[in-house]
Amino acid sequence: MEAYIYDAVRTVRGKGNKKGSLMGVTPVELATQVLIALREKHDLKTELVEDVILGCVGQVKDQGANIAKTAAQH
Repeated sequence: MEAYIYDAVRTVRGKGNKKGSLMGVTPVELATQVLIALREKHDLKTELVEDVILGCVGQVKDQGANIAKTAAQH
């Protein structure tokens, strides 16, 4: 088995408050944007990708399930 690591990136971090600019963005939407950016940056053929490894600090609500798989499918 071979593994290829194309990049290591992270999303913005912010305290969740009702006035924040990311208040309406779900964790899955945020992770999806990261995957889209990586695909475009590296011109990846996503049909060849078998697995996505994505770290998540706070595993609550939408983030509590397999957010990497959900974002990849999204």
